[in-house]
Amino acid sequence: MTRPSPRNRPGPMQRRHGLAMMMVLFSVVMATILATAYLVSRDSSVLIARNNTAAAEARYASLAGRDTALAILQTEVPWRTAHTGGVLVEDYAFAQGILLTIEAHDIEEDGAPNSESEYVKLTATTKVDVNGDGVADGGDETVVIAYVPKITADRVVADLADFVVFVRETLLMHGNATIARWPKAPLTTLGRRIMIGTHSTSSGAIVLADNAACIDCTVWIEQFASPSAITNLNGPAIDRQEMFFQIPFPASPDHGEPNPSGGEPDLDMSAENAMLTADARYDDITMLSGSVLTLAGDITVVADDKITLTGNSRILVDGNATIIAFDDLNLSGNSAIEIQPGATVTIFIGNDLNMTDGYIGEERADAVRDHTGSEEYMSPADINMFTIEDTPVGERLWTVQGNSVIKASIYGETLHFKLSDDSALYGRVASEWVNMYGNAAVFYDHALDERAGFTSLSGKLYNPDATQNSAYAGLASLDAVTLQNMADATSTVIVTSRDTFTDSAITPPGPAVVPTPRPVVIIEEEQNIGDDMTEWEDEAVSAGLNPENVFDSVATTAGKGNQSVN
Repeated sequence: MTRPSPRNRPGPMQRRHGLAMMMVLFSVVMATILATAYLVSRDSSVLIARNNTAAAEARYASLAGRDTALAILQTEVPWRTAHTGGVLVEDYAFAQGILLTIEAHDIEEDGAPNSESEYVKLTATTKVDVNGDGVADGGDETVVIAYVPKITADRVVADLADFVVFVRETLLMHGNATIARWPKAPLTTLGRRIMIGTHSTSSGAIVLADNAACIDCTVWIEQFASPSAITNLNGPAIDRQEMFFQIPFPASPDHGEPNPSGGEPDLDMSAENAMLTADARYDDITMLSGSVLTLAGDITVVADDKITLTGNSRILVDGNATIIAFDDLNLSGNSAIEIQPGATVTIFIGNDLNMTDGYIGEERADAVRDHTGSEEYMSPADINMFTIEDTPVGERLWTVQGNSVIKASIYGETLHFKLSDDSALYGRVASEWVNMYGNAAVFYDHALDERAGFTSLSGKLYNPDATQNSAYAGLASLDAVTLQNMADATSTVIVTSRDTFTDSAITPPGPAVVPTPRPVVIIEEEQNIGDDMTEWEDEAVSAGLNPENVFDSVATTAGKGNQSVN
């Protein structure tokens, strides 16, 4: 074996010199890394500071943009039609380096505003260019929901439509009966309370037994009503609003047709289709085995006796129709009264409504009836159902049972309304009493509330001391002549679910002057006050992006490209 000579072996001193060199090199590398990290951090700090500045400017600018948007709605400029796809202002130079865009969205129609829009969602969006290089360094959005009355004159709601349930006597709820907001109604996003009213001052006027519940409800009742007028065993708390007077309950409107005199033919249909294009009058109307009767145009169909639909039969309304049954209306076996888009129907019933597994609402592709609040939205003001008060009957009992659904506004001073099993009313009811059993439910659409009824304490129906305005105390009926006379006598606009009566003395306002007048009183509720750009920045940095590009990358990194409120 060959061994290294002693002179070629590394000594202890040489080994120490090699270790020292490695430590020096390591120190140099570490110093380089730290210096580089420091310089990078200093560079990023400048960018982050700039983005924070942009975020702050954008947020305050979006709040100012919100105020600008509300100011536009308070003026009499034609904002409902003077827009491009809902955009009122686009990239307006709001201040140096700040661009403002204002977009309006009709909540009820789910689209751009039109001439009839009153409930709108406003989105004020700002872009901020801090260093003036033409590239946005930050941005923000503020979303607000606003109610803008189309009629700016004084107005009054006469038909109690601001109440989900109004009874002259009692409201009794048993089992799992529920009253709540209609989840799919556009205005549910406002989260406003639901109003119940009663004339009764006795103990047990409003009873919620078993697991019955009224969600976010307020009961309007006379000041001196019994302390036990409201019984709520297990449901959420119910507020109590006391009044100094009894709310008027006018009689149903006049149907406008002569009372039955006999001699009319019957209309009998079985597994057949027919269309009516002009007014028609029969004794009985009976539809069996999938029959379809289409009412085309603005026509009135009268049955001197009963109207009966069974076995998947349908009355289909294509126009603005009136249906009158001087006796009973019977719907069973998946039968329905349906309206096509743009159509309306007013239904008058002289005696009973007997409804089992039936449907009244918009035309549908299937026969599914949901009682849990998931029915697709349609305006319940498009279907109005009234009692015929001058019909000589002992009790007008409307029974909705099985799995039935009604989407309508129901009104009858002497009506007894019973809702049971897996049935639901999407709309509202005003009647003598209401009984709810089983899984029955009533879902309210706040679009029925014109904000000018008895639940609006600042409205024309009240004096400044919260007593009743005597000018409206004598309202006895909802018929057209009575309402028009009241509109003329009080110089106000009288509103019901299906009609509007305006005093001819009310004239449109004159041209605007400078500064622009803002006479329209709006009600607004903020939904979203900007978005924190630092959140976007944190998420973008976590994704490995340069903070300088955060604003451009926000849609993909933070998923916040559109801050709309659904």
